[in-house]
Amino acid sequence: LICDATNKAAIQTLRQRKQRPDKPLAILFFNQQQLEHYCQPDPVETDSINSAQRPIVLIKTQQQCLPQAINPGLNEIGAMLAYSPLHYLLLEEFKRPIVATSANISGEPVLTNNQQAQQRLADIADVFLHHNRPILRPADDSVVRVIGHKKRLLRIGRGIAPLEFNLPFTIKEATLAVGGQMKNTIALAWEQRVLISPHIGELDSKRSTEVFAQVINDLCRLYRIKPQHIICDTHPDYYSSRYAQNYAEQYAIPITRIQHHKAHAAILCGEFSHQKKWLVFSWDGTGLGDDQTVWGGEGFYGQAGQWHRVTSIKPFYLQGGDKAARQPWRSACALLWQQGMKHQFSDIDSNSLSLSFQAWQKKINTIQCSSMGRVFDAASALLNLGDSSSFEGQGPMQLEALLDSI
Repeated sequence: LICDATNKAAIQTLRQRKQRPDKPLAILFFNQQQLEHYCQPDPVETDSINSAQRPIVLIKTQQQCLPQAINPGLNEIGAMLAYSPLHYLLLEEFKRPIVATSANISGEPVLTNNQQAQQRLADIADVFLHHNRPILRPADDSVVRVIGHKKRLLRIGRGIAPLEFNLPFTIKEATLAVGGQMKNTIALAWEQRVLISPHIGELDSKRSTEVFAQVINDLCRLYRIKPQHIICDTHPDYYSSRYAQNYAEQYAIPITRIQHHKAHAAILCGEFSHQKKWLVFSWDGTGLGDDQTVWGGEGFYGQAGQWHRVTSIKPFYLQGGDKAARQPWRSACALLWQQGMKHQFSDIDSNSLSLSFQAWQKKINTIQCSSMGRVFDAASALLNLGDSSSFEGQGPMQLEALLDSI
C-alpha cells in the first residue's frame, strides 16, 4: 500500500483507512541521493540500505523534512531503497519518496492473491496495480537497526530469509521449534544446520495461523526434513504451543517446552559459542515464568539448557490482564499503588481508575509481574507520552526518542 510520503493528508487517509493510527510507516526512496535529502545515514546504515538484500533500515531523521504523521513521537524512520524494476519506474516518474507498507489488514501477514487483495483491501486502496506473476509465499520486508556501530537484524524477511547458520554441535534428531505467539518465526535444525524462517508475525488471526502452517510445511518439504522432535514455549495458550502439542501427538514424536526468557538468553550462547558461562539479563514484555507468574525482567546465570534465575526486578501486581500491554496507565498505577501512591491521568476518567484500584486491592483479574517492558510502559505514561498504545511498544519507543533528544 503506497501513498505520497510528503503529503500529510494522504498519509493520514492511509492511516485512517488501515486503522493504523500511530505505528511508524516505512519509506521507499529512489536512490541514495534522494534519501540523503531527508535524512543522514551513518556509514554502516548506508552500507546496509545499499546491500543487495535491500532491507528497511532504521535511520534517525536529522531534520523534519517529512511529515510527523509518518512516525508520530519518534525520531527514526524505516527507510529502504528501490529494489524492483517497478519501483524504479514509479519513483523516477514521481520524483518524491513514497510510503510503502504491507498490503494487509493490520496484524495479519501480507496478502498475496490478487482477488483476495482487491476484496479485502477495497476500503483502503483507491487503485490496484496487479502483476501477472503469482506470489507463492508472503514475504515481509527485512528490518535492520545499527546498534553499537554494528548491523543487527530486527526482522528477517524478503532478501534474507530463510536464514541458515552452522551449529557448533550436531543435532541428533531433526528438530522443529515453533516460536512464540508474537513476532513468530519458526526454526528447523538437523545435523549441524539450523534454518530460521521468514517473519510470520502475531498468531492471532486465521490467516496468520494458515501462513504459520504453510511455512512449516514448505520448509520441511524444501529441505526434505521430517521432524523427530518439536520444541515450543511453556505457555500452554500460545497458538504455537497448541500446534506443537497436536503435531507431537499426530506424529508420535517427543515435545520439549522451553521457558520464554531462557530461550532469549540462549540466543547469546549460539552467537558466542566459545563462552562457557553467562550472566544474561533477559528483559522484554511478558512471558510465562517457571513459577506461573509473568516474567520479563530476569537475570540468568549458566548456559543454554542449564539456566539458573539469579535476579529479577521486584515483582508487582498488574491489574487488567492483557489490556495492560496496550494501556500503559495500568502499569504506572500498579507501580504507584504498590508504593501507596496515586496519580491522575488526563485521558482516564476517575471512575475507571477507582474501579481498577478496587480490583487491584482485591486481586481481581490481577497478575504478579516482573516485566521490564511494563516498567518502561509505566515510565512513558508518567511522562505524559500517552495513556494508551495503538501498537506494541509504542510508549517505550517514544520514551527512547525523548531520551535521545535530551
